[in-house]
Amino acid sequence: MSKDYYETLGVDKAADPAVIKKAFRDLSMQHHPDKGGDEEKFKEINEAYSTLGSPEKRQSYDNPMRNMGNPFENIFSRFGGPFGRQQRRPDPNAPRRGRNIVLEKEISLRYFIFGGKLKVKSSFRDACPECSGTGAEEKETCKKCGGFGQVMESYHDRGMSVNSSRPCPECGGRGFTSSKACEFCEGVGNSVVDKELELEVPVGIREGQVIGAMGEGGVGLNGGPPGDFVVKIYMKMPNLDELTDEQKKVLEEL
Repeated sequence: MSKDYYETLGVDKAADPAVIKKAFRDLSMQHHPDKGGDEEKFKEINEAYSTLGSPEKRQSYDNPMRNMGNPFENIFSRFGGPFGRQQRRPDPNAPRRGRNIVLEKEISLRYFIFGGKLKVKSSFRDACPECSGTGAEEKETCKKCGGFGQVMESYHDRGMSVNSSRPCPECGGRGFTSSKACEFCEGVGNSVVDKELELEVPVGIREGQVIGAMGEGGVGLNGGPPGDFVVKIYMKMPNLDELTDEQKKVLEEL
């Protein structure tokens, strides 16, 4: 096996799921590209957790010989038969970064001159923080697609056997079925988030620049890191009659 996922996350092979999840979160924040981290290392960390964070995949990873089956059958199934194309099926349970929340806000001239603390409120619909958007409090690997989220279909066209894939009708492409709905979102998978943050406006900021808070955006899916909260700043034009000559001069420079 070319990659040691346990070594990537820095955990023991006997580590329980909670330890693995904590290690992933700490490393993903440390190596996040938005924080100046290494993008390739960040991808390796996500790849390792996508396997070790899933009980079924971790079992297959720890016991590869048990899951080999017929090697010739596996080869043909990968390539869809003698005339088929290889199907690259994305893992629906792989960790995914949460979306960035981007706002635009007008602020007074005082902030452009002196800087200061700015309170920002926002309400948005996002993935449920309790179930990471799955809508399930308890879930099981889909028996029809085996957790891939896709099923293969075969048909004949002009004497050739053609294979194609489509979302699994049993799980809707999620790779799992819910045995108990999430109580927080009632199985919907999303909820309205009310967020209030206090952001720092630096002295000398210019119109159109952004301020924000890393990790305060949308919920990461399947254990992925959260997105960021970004505010694009515009000037709320003051009443020129109320400004001093010095303030008018500063305004012109801005």
